[in-house]
Amino acid sequence: CNVSNEDLPEGFDQILYSYVYDIGGGLFTICGNEEDSIGGDFTANAYTREDMYGTLYQEMLPVEIINYTPPAAVMIIVDTSGSMYTSGQTFETSKLGYALKGAKACLDALTERDYVGIMTLADTYTEEIELTARTQRDKILAAIATVEENAIEGLVGGGTLFSPALERAGKALGAMTNVEKKHIIIVTDGEPAQTDEERYLYWFEENAKIGITTSIVGIECSSAAVKNMTTVLVDHAGMSEDNFHDVKDVENTPEIMREDLQVPEIKEVNYETFVPKITDRHHAIFNGLEIEEMPTLDGFYGVKLKEGATAVLYGQYTPVYSEWKFGKGTVGTFACDLNGTWSSEFISSTVGQAIVNNIVTTIFPTESVKPDLIDAEWSGDNYSTQ
Repeated sequence: CNVSNEDLPEGFDQILYSYVYDIGGGLFTICGNEEDSIGGDFTANAYTREDMYGTLYQEMLPVEIINYTPPAAVMIIVDTSGSMYTSGQTFETSKLGYALKGAKACLDALTERDYVGIMTLADTYTEEIELTARTQRDKILAAIATVEENAIEGLVGGGTLFSPALERAGKALGAMTNVEKKHIIIVTDGEPAQTDEERYLYWFEENAKIGITTSIVGIECSSAAVKNMTTVLVDHAGMSEDNFHDVKDVENTPEIMREDLQVPEIKEVNYETFVPKITDRHHAIFNGLEIEEMPTLDGFYGVKLKEGATAVLYGQYTPVYSEWKFGKGTVGTFACDLNGTWSSEFISSTVGQAIVNNIVTTIFPTESVKPDLIDAEWSGDNYSTQ
């Protein structure tokens, strides 16, 4: 509980390593703060990056305590309904033209670790290119160019149905296992059709449940559309009002789309109240629980999930509870305190208490790992026994 590498007595890390890896014991680490004696501010104690780097203790954990920006997968959904572009317009200055320029700008905002997919929506959806590594930039640009060519040739138009595109984008992003931020950007100039309302609200909610965030870039939308779509994002997609971008000047579309994708670096200590997201409701730490709503936590420590580890609870982009098999044993880590500083609601709730008990049950061995006082070996050789 809030024990740093520096806190460990000399040589204890080697004993701990052997206890878990060789003997099959369990290790559960919990974070916490310490108060700065000079300024009175609180800083991370258990997971201090400088203290953990290159240590045996760090090697045991299912997460890395390092500076990093989480990799992202982004599905860009561009409205190609009739109002976005008409044959009498110059394509370059149309809403659709600027939306596609925005898709290109998004590529520049991402890194080589990220993934991008391009979809269009009208009466139905078209997946122009599946989620593709940002390193394949030319392939992604070719897909964007195809949308432009189809528009100029008059092959776009129709209504505005959100639900088919949201369903497909959610399933594609949900299948991504090597990224931590999963995001949808919808670029449109109007509200989805009223006949589609029940279905698109459902898919906003379903995507939010699996940790997918959503933004809407509304190009020259009516005030009523701005209000309604902002409400949808807040009430059904679990987002804030800032995730609706009200674009009054169509020329600003590319820059606004680019800014929407700026993923901040994960800080060592993050002061924010959030509801942990569940990645696998069938995991053993939820045994016997019917979880309607997770209790909140008031902060977390920035960590990166290691390859081969499982994050069962997530914050915005970073794992909160993670575990992995380490040799014969199991190690779990909770990237928050459990002493009530940031976790008062969590540990005072029956759900939080049950989760902690289940973590202990899952991690620690069910049989004693202590060696027997006497070793007995029996060997048979035909008719004689020793």
